[in-house]
Amino acid sequence: MPSHICLSLKTLHCHNRQDFSLKLVTKATAKQYIIDIHSAFDRLIPAHQADYVRCRLLEIFGGMYVDIDIVALQSFKKWYDYLTQYDIVGYSWKPDGDEIGNIFYIRSRLNYKLDPYETILRYRHNEKMQNLTRILCLILTSANTLVTRARAVHETWASRCDKYYFICETIPKNLTNNEIQLIKSMSIAPINNTLPGYDHLTLKSRLGFYFAYEHHQNDFDWFVKADDDTYLIVENLKLFLSKQNTSEPITFGYNFK
Repeated sequence: MPSHICLSLKTLHCHNRQDFSLKLVTKATAKQYIIDIHSAFDRLIPAHQADYVRCRLLEIFGGMYVDIDIVALQSFKKWYDYLTQYDIVGYSWKPDGDEIGNIFYIRSRLNYKLDPYETILRYRHNEKMQNLTRILCLILTSANTLVTRARAVHETWASRCDKYYFICETIPKNLTNNEIQLIKSMSIAPINNTLPGYDHLTLKSRLGFYFAYEHHQNDFDWFVKADDDTYLIVENLKLFLSKQNTSEPITFGYNFK
């Protein structure tokens, strides 16, 4: 290990050992903390492996990320304590446009002094609760945005729902062969009587929920309405919903004026 890196590690340890549990994670020890490393991990270049490991560690444990060549002059705790007020705290220094270094903190899901084994158990519990919570996603789109915005939803977060439908008034015409194949792969609810335009969004939503009630009333715990310009982090939503009572008639959302 280069001498300047050894010096950085010494300063990090010297100023932070009283406030934090410091762990040096290498490729060889990463699996002790990340129980479900992706099967493609070994095919990544070292820099991307490091990116993957630190992002997963922050996801599971929360905590703080710093570059290994950071020289610590004092404890990071007072900056870490900002996370009682904010979800994410970060700092970067870019004199003359060149980035010199950065420090990145993310709020811990749990107490940062918890034993890693206990943290993993809680992480597994959260995953179990997410898996037990079944949601049907109803995604409003239109003929004008079906092969653009709806496509982005289809290729990203929609598949994380237990089942999803796009609610669209009609299939667009004059499609290319690729667009036709794309639409065939998308789950579009067979709903009639929907009309295009913002003036008819309420009717489209009601028809979507009516379709879900008729065909999937007892198949899911929750029904989620979203638009095709929404990005939904389904795992977080499931974790939130897992703590709610599905027997109560209740809605969650935001009144947009």
